[in-house]
Amino acid sequence: MSGSLFTRIKAVSPLKCLALFSFLLLAPQIQAQGVAFDASSSSNTGTGTAATLTWSHTVGSSGVNRILIVGVSIRNASSQTVSSVTYNGTNLTLVGQSTNSTNARVEIWRLIAPATGAHNVVVTLSAAARFAGGAASFTGVSQTASLALGVFFSAIGNTPTPTVSVTSVAQGQLVIDTIANANLATGTAAPCAGTGQTQRWSDRTTNGTAGNNTPGAGSTEPGPAGGGTVTMSWILQGCSGTTNRQWAMGAVTLKQGAVLTLNKSVSPVGTQQPGTDLAYTVTFTNSGDSTAQTVVITDPNPNNVIVTQRAFANVDYKLGSASISAPWNATATIRFSNDGGATCVYTPSSGGGGAPPGYDRAVTNICWALNTNVAVGASGTVSFISRIQ
Repeated sequence: MSGSLFTRIKAVSPLKCLALFSFLLLAPQIQAQGVAFDASSSSNTGTGTAATLTWSHTVGSSGVNRILIVGVSIRNASSQTVSSVTYNGTNLTLVGQSTNSTNARVEIWRLIAPATGAHNVVVTLSAAARFAGGAASFTGVSQTASLALGVFFSAIGNTPTPTVSVTSVAQGQLVIDTIANANLATGTAAPCAGTGQTQRWSDRTTNGTAGNNTPGAGSTEPGPAGGGTVTMSWILQGCSGTTNRQWAMGAVTLKQGAVLTLNKSVSPVGTQQPGTDLAYTVTFTNSGDSTAQTVVITDPNPNNVIVTQRAFANVDYKLGSASISAPWNATATIRFSNDGGATCVYTPSSGGGGAPPGYDRAVTNICWALNTNVAVGASGTVSFISRIQ
């Protein structure tokens, strides 16, 4: 709930036109470092078939809350499947698979808290096949297995444009996919990731017979502002291919470990007279399983669905009243906006926007950028005072 305000005016009596104001608390916004890409790698079986594929992948040491995702793209002419995937000798867990008959198969595997540094990824199949594999590591992901990933989505088809839609993707989360298709000549362009996606790896087998080959690739796309559905898509045979190809595709959401919640209150409550100072307090809590980093609280939320609830209205910000308080001596860089939260670069001034001395009417939003992390279970508050116009 947040800090922009609506006004209701009512006459006290026919003889005395004193306006009283009743304010609606609107939702503030809190953001933290979401899931972030670390590194990627890939390999393929070349011109022939193989039952195992090994390549080196380096997990960086600079981030926290790491996860490793391995995608496998198989030309499964004899219904081959993945038997195991290891990284640095540690077994990965299957997330999901998508199979298009004996044309193409993809599998996605994961490992929470992989070892940092350069280590081998080893993919072993049930039987030899032509296949490609790619690995991608990330930071900022929940370290609890049941919370780290969303539902696995898959699709198959015989078209030039594979597509799969992933629902319920929150802002700060990241969708990762893997694609495989049958039949790609070595001189033909590899699949091209759709708009909004970032290709993380692409590889292909290189047999002289196009029908024996499979290209493999993986990409990511962040969750939309406010959350929603993310549609992952590819164009086979480069970014302008139009030839139908048998394909299989899988995708899953990576979820951040920090879960930040907000609760807002105001004092005094109820209907108040013009000129009254209203003291607002926003309590923030990390109820997730991982430390929250790069936390920014903005009040009101500039992305509120209702446009009129994206900025302060009918109040004047009291200079010097914005603050932060937390048991771990948290500090924050406090900035202000005069453009509905599009930027936080405004400097309030006494009498700004026609406000009384000591207040500024031009302030539309307040932004607190925390200079310290928020540990699991930790809570703090940010606060400010506004005067009813």
